[in-house]
Amino acid sequence: MRSYRSVAALAGMGALAWSLALPLAAAQAQETANPQEGSAGADRAVGLEEIVVTAQRRAGKLQDTPIAVTALTGATMERARVQNFGDLVTKIPGFSINSLSRSRTNPALRGGSSSLSAPGADNAVALFVDDIYYGSAGDFEVDLFDIERVEVLRGPQGTLFGRNSTGGSIAVVTRDPKAAPEGSVEVSAGNYDLIQARGFVTSALDDSEHWLGSLAFTGTNQAGTSFNRTVGRAVDTTNRMSLRGKIKWVGRDDLTVLISGDYSRKSETNEARDFLGAPPSAAGLRAVGYVPDRQRRLVDQFDNGSFDSTSWGGSVKVEAEVGAGTLSSISGYRRARINQTPTDLLGLPVLTVSVGEPRKLDQFTQELRWISPSGERLTYVGGLYFLYQKDRRDEQFRTRYDPTTFAGALQAATFCPLQGDELNFAVPGCVASRPDLFDPNSVNTFQSSKVYSYAAYLQGTYELIDTVRLTAGARVTRDRKTARGFTRGDLDFIFNPVAVPGGFEGTAGGYRVGRLSKSWTAFTPKITIDWKPREEWLVYATVSKGYRSGAFQLEADATTAAVPIEPEYVWNYEAGLKSRFLDNRAQLNLAFFQANYRNLQFSFTDGTTGDLVVSNAGKARVRGVEAEAVLIVADGLTLSANYSYQVGHVRGFPVQAEIPDGQAPGQTPRHSLNLSASYAHELPGGGELSLAGDFQYKSKYQLEINPDPAFTSRVKGLVNGSISYRTANEKWQFTIWGKNLTDENIVTYGQDFRFLAYSFDEAYNPDSPRYNVAAATANMPRYAPPRTYGATVRLNF
Repeated sequence: MRSYRSVAALAGMGALAWSLALPLAAAQAQETANPQEGSAGADRAVGLEEIVVTAQRRAGKLQDTPIAVTALTGATMERARVQNFGDLVTKIPGFSINSLSRSRTNPALRGGSSSLSAPGADNAVALFVDDIYYGSAGDFEVDLFDIERVEVLRGPQGTLFGRNSTGGSIAVVTRDPKAAPEGSVEVSAGNYDLIQARGFVTSALDDSEHWLGSLAFTGTNQAGTSFNRTVGRAVDTTNRMSLRGKIKWVGRDDLTVLISGDYSRKSETNEARDFLGAPPSAAGLRAVGYVPDRQRRLVDQFDNGSFDSTSWGGSVKVEAEVGAGTLSSISGYRRARINQTPTDLLGLPVLTVSVGEPRKLDQFTQELRWISPSGERLTYVGGLYFLYQKDRRDEQFRTRYDPTTFAGALQAATFCPLQGDELNFAVPGCVASRPDLFDPNSVNTFQSSKVYSYAAYLQGTYELIDTVRLTAGARVTRDRKTARGFTRGDLDFIFNPVAVPGGFEGTAGGYRVGRLSKSWTAFTPKITIDWKPREEWLVYATVSKGYRSGAFQLEADATTAAVPIEPEYVWNYEAGLKSRFLDNRAQLNLAFFQANYRNLQFSFTDGTTGDLVVSNAGKARVRGVEAEAVLIVADGLTLSANYSYQVGHVRGFPVQAEIPDGQAPGQTPRHSLNLSASYAHELPGGGELSLAGDFQYKSKYQLEINPDPAFTSRVKGLVNGSISYRTANEKWQFTIWGKNLTDENIVTYGQDFRFLAYSFDEAYNPDSPRYNVAAATANMPRYAPPRTYGATVRLNF
């Protein structure tokens, strides 16, 4: 009941906002009764929309910006029902996301992938919401609502943005308050008991229109897209709500102050995982309720677990026209509290291995930015940036070892001298003398990290001649990171194998890591030259450097934990074309790139110790081409496509990783293709009927830098679509929609834990008569959402 009340409360807030705005809207009734430009009753201007972006920290046309950037307007996102970053994947060439859990999301672009999850580690793809950096492992699990536009900058961004990145940056720009009263409320219902309410309202707050305000909300409740037969309840549920409020003061033409605040809450189950393979034949896993089948949405997990998250933040942005330029001060604070109980990683009816990741985040950022006036022969942007972040994580590992499995034999061999060399099961003497090794084990790894980052940047553009510009810039970043923590709990050959007398936490084993500290300094330059051979064409070439700072990860042993992961660097070489033709009915943008990485950060499981190790590979290279095309075929009919071709390889792995040179970077599909179409038709009487659809294909690729088939994913043909009707006065809109209409089972993460369910001969030894191919290829995937559909009613006022 609590979850439904949350959505009902949001709907009530929307109704209240509507009732407050109606008197203001009524005052404009005479105006809105007449046809306006862009309304259903006006003549439709045929031509591509001109999108304005701030990818270079000053407003400019997308087609005049010499950067590989994809920009989506809020209207485009609403039409395609893009409400989270998983939905955004279909719109961005080469963009991908894998997700071990809701608190560990890994975005990737151009070979830059964020497999590090430790507190204080940086994402390869940086996220900014209204200029505020979102830098933790769970920040991509946010709702996208009240959007003005989203800009996705592909390739390293090491100069103008607040935090360096190696794969790219995503800038989310939400709507600012307006003086004219405006708003909307929408309610959606769909399968899996979906109920959703969204809306916003904005208006002047006083007669002088010096004070402007806005309020936006979204709330979603869904019963669950998978069913857990073991507990008899749905899993992968959704229950979340978010609020955003803004107040803007426009004192004079040369001074504005914008105060923003946001709040988000989630209360959901953990993720569903489906055990794929032969029926587990270990003695402790027989007859426990596992049902082998090909139904990916029916699972047999021992527990659904829970994910509860609360976050809020605030920012103050002051802009002043000072002399020959604009001075901006942007201050932001963010706080997040995540409580995630251990989630089942195998999908079996009894505990084998599960991991929970409660986290706490506190962050403060401050930026001072100077922007010279536009329209001059020389323009420039410069500034100072500071970040403080305190991130804490208490990983909770829960394991249970069956003596008849390979893992049980390893557990015994690690701690029991009676074990000998037997690889198929724990010998009876060890089971009898050390039963604690086969009881449920509990291990906690706690890590607290602090990040202090200071940066100064400057970038200028000089117009060499009327059609040629030269841009040069650089950023100097100084990062200092500290970490401390401990591992404690039961003896476990993977998570807690070390017992140091007098130096461990807990009663059985573990280790403590005192204060660790390391600083890094990076210089990240960029140089670009662009040429406009004609008004609607832009050709550019750029060389830029990206940087991802080092980190500490305390998940292996005390010796390994004390050695930081070194920073990752990338040089990006790129040439691009942006063009419009056919009387502004067609657009084609191309980008050719080569990204050369050094010290590529990645994680692997040590084949000797079983430890999860985070390390640096030697070098990686990714080459590719990205293409985006839009064509207005006829009045109201628009077709678009984006395509990405990427090919890459990594070499110089640590020996213990046991990964051969030549492996592709994680989340680098060779071919990615997205096609979309939209059609709008004016009906007699002034109403409008519109149809929209999109198709996505991705060739087979690895989710991590790991050749194991368990980490393989692909998208054969995902289809989304919608049909909408809007009334003549544009107040009401009715939509029916569907996502993943082909009902594809798209793997967003995989695990290979067959050693916990089978003996060595069954799963690993092809020379044994007990060898089972299904056991040897067993994996435990997590899937993207299945086919969903529903209807939405929207009221604009």
